[in-house]
Amino acid sequence: MTMALAMRDNGTPVDVTCVDPFLRTGDNDGLASLAEWYENILSTGMKDGIDLLISTSGRILPSVGRSFDFVFVDGSHEFLNVREDCYLALSLLPVGGYFLAHDYLSYESVKKGCDEVINRFRLPYYVNRIQKNYRGDLCGWVIVRKEADIRAESIIECLGRRPKDYRASLVKFARKNTPRLVKTLLRRVFRLSRHNG
Repeated sequence: MTMALAMRDNGTPVDVTCVDPFLRTGDNDGLASLAEWYENILSTGMKDGIDLLISTSGRILPSVGRSFDFVFVDGSHEFLNVREDCYLALSLLPVGGYFLAHDYLSYESVKKGCDEVINRFRLPYYVNRIQKNYRGDLCGWVIVRKEADIRAESIIECLGRRPKDYRASLVKFARKNTPRLVKTLLRRVFRLSRHNG
């Protein structure tokens, strides 16, 4: 929502895509937070221009079929998940785009996952050493710029998978007994991915 408000306040058309599996973790209330998410969006009056994809980033991002100028990574704090999120974020950026990873200073696993991607492609970055979380603990973030053209397939292969493996996992996810809303969102994503290869 913060991204959408910033775009609106700067006179930029709101174009935000959110990815969240809404699974129970120590950080949220699972599906109960989905209702809260919608309430927050509706309260801004900006429901147009904000899309929600209910899935994990590893399942959905390779099939989104578009690029983003800015990607905000703030999900799992597990090393392998952070590493995957950062590689996938990089694959969605055009040259000159940025991704920002939250909690870079408060979790060694987050720092390690981000640093692997930064070092692998020698990406320029900046670390914010001031930002704190709601508990007052230093969490910081790292912002990374994609300065050269790197093929998305090359980035995904850094994860030890082939691009088609991601499509297979997305199909498997869609075949599960998912709620109507998720099925609707997945149909939309499949339409996008069919049009884009």
